[in-house]
Amino acid sequence: HLGVVKKLPVATGKDYYIVRDDGAVLDIKENLMPNIQTSEGQRVMVRYDILGYGDWYGVQSYSIKLYTISDMLLKDVVRQTEINEDVEKWGEKLGNDPIKTGHDGGYIWISGKYLNVELEYYSKNGTSPAHTINLVFDDVESTDKKAVLKLRHNAAGDVPSTNNSTGFTLKKSIVSFDLSPILPEGAKRIDVVLSWNEFDNRWSSTKEKYWTDTYIHQDETIAQTDVHPATLKDFYKMSVINRMK
Repeated sequence: HLGVVKKLPVATGKDYYIVRDDGAVLDIKENLMPNIQTSEGQRVMVRYDILGYGDWYGVQSYSIKLYTISDMLLKDVVRQTEINEDVEKWGEKLGNDPIKTGHDGGYIWISGKYLNVELEYYSKNGTSPAHTINLVFDDVESTDKKAVLKLRHNAAGDVPSTNNSTGFTLKKSIVSFDLSPILPEGAKRIDVVLSWNEFDNRWSSTKEKYWTDTYIHQDETIAQTDVHPATLKDFYKMSVINRMK
């Protein structure tokens, strides 16, 4: 499951608990990763067993045995108007290098207020510059009914040449974006149209691809699934993903 860390006062004798994307609280009774450092609001993916059920100040809670907790990159969306107002800052920073996602290279799904993107990208073997990923909200083209979004990847020059990926490794990463700013005031839901620049398997060409869904405000309904849609085998791999920024 996906969620965020909430720190507890020292007097409680516990370090933190986790709020899942559907709002449920995970109260950690047994922690098999006690030395992991966490911070308030940290985005995480967790694997656990449920030991019991309860009520956390009126919220559904679960007593759990925590097996793994993996840090996830969490970023805010960037508005197109902000980019237009400061082209010097954003012009080269965003990039438009290709990635692979949308099930062929990873999964895309909405849980709670988050858009979660699992993606693949090429990086040179050995030491290479940090790649960045951003989500641009085109608030110029968007309407009250439809949010136009685009993933922007900056490989910092760390890309293979055409038709030749020798010396490069296909790496995997995952990132969450807070979608709450894209919801018009007073609205409860909005259709999402996401696009990105994608490479083919041999890096010989790229094309624009699209993904659509509906973002629903959590007060209106139970959040869309906060369970990672990959297989259990793939889930274990998430603890060794490559960190972007």
